[in-house]
Amino acid sequence: YGLPEDSIVQIRIYDLNGRQITELVNDTQSAGTYHVNWDASNQSSGVYLVKMIAGDFHFVQKVMLVK
Repeated sequence: YGLPEDSIVQIRIYDLNGRQITELVNDTQSAGTYHVNWDASNQSSGVYLVKMIAGDFHFVQKVMLVK
């Protein structure tokens, strides 16, 4: 993901019941490009939601984990 300006960034994974599974990022980050990996080795296959908040930007994406 890319940040056009310094922001507080939160990236979290949720199951479809709305329970938070893990928190990947929760930090203030400088403008720039970043990469994040989710180690889902202890999760079961299924659909999850990735929620990102960075400043005024909010984004939710549905992902499918297939093992």
